[in-house]
Amino acid sequence: MTFAIEGKRLIDLLICGSLWINAVTYFCFSKKILMSNHFLLIGIAKSGKKNPSKQIIIQTNLTG
Repeated sequence: MTFAIEGKRLIDLLICGSLWINAVTYFCFSKKILMSNHFLLIGIAKSGKKNPSKQIIIQTNLTG
């Protein structure tokens, strides 16, 4: 039970961190990069996977 709670906190922290990165990206970079991050966050939120880092690397390589 403790491991499940800690895992959920870690995932919540990662999503929160991604949202902060998205906000900083809006102020620092172009709209194109912002939109790609926005779609990436939507994809992670819809998938609900425990390891979103692989998806982030794949998405970054495809759009980059």
